[in-house]
Amino acid sequence: MKLTIDGNLFRNRRKELKMTQVELASNLTSQTVVCSLEHGVIPKLEVLAEIMQRLSLSLEDVFPNSPFCLSKLDELKIKLDNENYRQVWSGLEKIKKTALVSSVEKQKFYYLSASSAFHDGRIEDADFACYELLGFSEKEKLWFFDALANTIKAQIWQLKEDYSKAENCFKRVIKILNDYPYEKETVPSMISYIRIYQALAEHFLLLENFKRAASYIDKALKILSEEKSTWHLGELLLLKSKIADESGLNEQKEKLILTAEQLYEFGKSPQLGRMLNKSKSN
Repeated sequence: MKLTIDGNLFRNRRKELKMTQVELASNLTSQTVVCSLEHGVIPKLEVLAEIMQRLSLSLEDVFPNSPFCLSKLDELKIKLDNENYRQVWSGLEKIKKTALVSSVEKQKFYYLSASSAFHDGRIEDADFACYELLGFSEKEKLWFFDALANTIKAQIWQLKEDYSKAENCFKRVIKILNDYPYEKETVPSMISYIRIYQALAEHFLLLENFKRAASYIDKALKILSEEKSTWHLGELLLLKSKIADESGLNEQKEKLILTAEQLYEFGKSPQLGRMLNKSKSN
C-alpha cells in the first residue's frame, strides 16, 4: 500500500508554532523540501522524522489508518535518533515481547533496547540485549542489526578496557560495511551508518591510530554532506578537532570546536554537550 501524507497538517502545525519554512528546515534540509512536504511529497525518512519531532507530530497524526502507525518500535526508533533514551527504554517496557511475531520485529526490539540502555548508562542491560540480538541464526540475522549490535558490544568492551575484544567486534563491523557500503535510499537509514562510523572513529582514536580515525570521520561527513544533514555533525567535528590537536593544528582545532559549540546552541544535543564539556576539561 502506498503511503500518502496530508501536507496541510504540517503547514497548519508550523503556522501554529509561528515558524517559517526556513526556520523549520534550519540545519536539517532545504526550504524546498519543507514546501514540497506541505504539498504532500514525502521526504527521506530521517528528514521526515526530525520535522515531526520539531512539530511534535506523532506517527498516528501523520499516517492515520495506516499499518505504519501501528509500529510502536518505529516511533521509539525516532525517539532514539533524537537521543530520548529513557523514553525509548520506558516505551520498550510497555511492549510485550510475545506480541513480536517476526524475527525483524524482535531484532529491532533488541537493538532499541541495546542502544537506549548503552547510551543511558545501563551497561548490563545493553550487554544482555546485544547477546539476544547476536543470538539469531545466520538465516534470520539482518546484516545491519548485526553491524549495530557488534558496534555496541565493542563499545561495551571499550568501557571494560578490553580493547582486544573490542577490536574483534569492530573487525566484524568493518567486514559488514565493506559488503554493504552506504547508498542513498538504502536500508538501514543514514543515521545507522553515522552511528557506526562515529564509533569506529572513536575506537581508533583510543588506539591513537589517527589516520584510520580520520578516514571514518570523513566517511560520515561525506554522507552528511550528500544528505544535507547535520545529524551528529557536532560530535564528528569534535572528534576531528582531536586529530587536529595531535597534528599541532591549533587554529583548525579551535575552529572545529567553535562550530561544534554553535551546533550545540541550535540543537542542545545532550551527547554533544557532554563531549564539549569533556573537551574543555582537557
